[in-house]
Amino acid sequence: MGRGRGGTQAFNGVVTKVAYLEDHDRETVLREFLDENSQLVEAINRRALTQLLGQMGRSWSKLSSDVLDDYYEDVSSRGPTGFGGQTQDCPFCGAEVKKGGLPSHIAGKCEET
Repeated sequence: MGRGRGGTQAFNGVVTKVAYLEDHDRETVLREFLDENSQLVEAINRRALTQLLGQMGRSWSKLSSDVLDDYYEDVSSRGPTGFGGQTQDCPFCGAEVKKGGLPSHIAGKCEET
């Protein structure tokens, strides 16, 4: 495996790229990438990183879902929005809604819209 430096706006910094060949073990490649880029684990929640890695293909998405368990201690970071158990009030009906779920609530469940 090889390493290179690459810029990325998505993470506000530099990410170390890890080159690999098709016959390399993908789990080893992913772990090497995560070890070289520990700032990614610190900067974004588990779900967001799983989705990002999933853009490389379905097999990477499944693998990242399994491997990331070793990199995230807090299981709440597995939530769909990454906001943990935080909530907010709907400005129209006053209902308590999971943070990040307001657009869906307003579009379908809010009685005042």
